[in-house]
Amino acid sequence: MEMFESRSEADVVPTLVAKRAELANLITETERVLTQLHADLVHLDGAIKLFYPDAGGTIPSPPASVRQAVFQPGELPYLVLEVLRRATHPLDTVEIARRVVIARSLDAGDAGLLATTAVRVGKVLSRLRSRKKAVGTRTCGRLRWTAG
Repeated sequence: MEMFESRSEADVVPTLVAKRAELANLITETERVLTQLHADLVHLDGAIKLFYPDAGGTIPSPPASVRQAVFQPGELPYLVLEVLRRATHPLDTVEIARRVVIARSLDAGDAGLLATTAVRVGKVLSRLRSRKKAVGTRTCGRLRWTAG
């Protein structure tokens, strides 16, 4: 028995595959745009605080979906552990953040993104230390991290 009853049915599969590829590309592009918007928001918050240091309570926090748009749930702890496992020497939080940003193919030159990621990496490292998966050692006044 033939798989497709007519030629038009055989054309359905390539059309569906093409549509799937189109949607996958759209998702990738949307995630890139969302990441850039998140970075822009961080930059604006920084500029506002630079000109108006007391603005802390007047700047509304972005919704969690915007704050966490760069990394999927559970992705950041995984990436941090990967960076620590591959490191040949202890790393500080900013260097771990830089390597995580690079691992995600994001712009490591974006100071706002790097600063935001470093703060989140610091929180992840605290949790990893409590689970004995990361070890922090103070060297020359800086906390440097290795895999636990």
